[in-house]
Amino acid sequence: MKKVSVFLVIFLTWVFVVYTPAFGQKSKFIVSGYMDWTYSWQKGKAGTFDLFHFNPIFLFQIEDKLLARAEVEYEHGGGEIVLEYAQLDWFLHDYVTISGGKFLVPFGVFNNKLHPSWISKVPGRPLANDQVVPVGWSEAGVMASGGISISGYSKINYALYLVNGLEGAEGDNIRDLRKEGDDRDIINNNKAVGGRLGIVPIKEIEIGASAYSGKYDDVASPKLSLNLYGVDAEFCYKEFLELRGEFNQADQEITDLSAPDSVGFLVKRGYYAQAALKLSPLAVSLLNPVEVVVRFSGQNFPGKAADKREVSPGVNYYVTNTGIIRLFYRLNLEDEAYKVKNNQIILQYAMGF
Repeated sequence: MKKVSVFLVIFLTWVFVVYTPAFGQKSKFIVSGYMDWTYSWQKGKAGTFDLFHFNPIFLFQIEDKLLARAEVEYEHGGGEIVLEYAQLDWFLHDYVTISGGKFLVPFGVFNNKLHPSWISKVPGRPLANDQVVPVGWSEAGVMASGGISISGYSKINYALYLVNGLEGAEGDNIRDLRKEGDDRDIINNNKAVGGRLGIVPIKEIEIGASAYSGKYDDVASPKLSLNLYGVDAEFCYKEFLELRGEFNQADQEITDLSAPDSVGFLVKRGYYAQAALKLSPLAVSLLNPVEVVVRFSGQNFPGKAADKREVSPGVNYYVTNTGIIRLFYRLNLEDEAYKVKNNQIILQYAMGF
């Protein structure tokens, strides 16, 4: 896997650099991406450095209406190397873009917009976007997306997609239903449909709703359904105050072995709320690069042992617009009978390039 992924990066770079001039002056090739290293410490355990991500992103503007893009994910210093996404976008109309390939699933906003470490305000994922919506989540398929202006800053944006379904054994953790390969749905036609509708009533606010429906079992029968629902909201004021949150629910069908003729669902819920305040309005030069952030997230699963919450207060220091030093304390909160001493101190440097 590693050799194939490294070869893919080298090959893509060579093709784009060598052949870009052949497409004329309209062709453009850009390499961007992000990286981060993290030091985390937990009581009773050794502190650990980790080069969590080094993710180059390749953008190739073939012509005005065609864009090819891909991201290769190097995690844990190259210990895990995968193709995060690779897609071709066809700008069919001012209001419609058709995408094909492997793309980040537009469920809520965290998965395909906020998960890069230099964009996310807090180290690590909120629980709602880890075990319920399995970030980072990309699938092979086709998608239509776009936006329609209503008046002034008011607009509606949308995304509709048809993708390969998640796949795994009955009752598996949703995060484990993701597969790295795209040659799925061979035994069972598990194609899934979904979409997100976002409404921007004024410049500072966006509200969205998402849905996903498909099958997830990897056997010919029974065909068990997996339905996801979500709502998200954000409020951004003058680039120094940001409030956002999401609520996600999964209804995962299972067969009740104690009553063979009955069918039930595992209902899994996750949520988070986050506030970020930059101190630049105080007009104190020392505090201009400082941002104070706190995030609360939780998950409610069948069985008390799986219920969790986390509170992450911390500070971001902007070395540059895309380079951030972070210091956070993560309180991991389980129900009283299942408490574990697993709070963490996290120091991170994240950078977009």
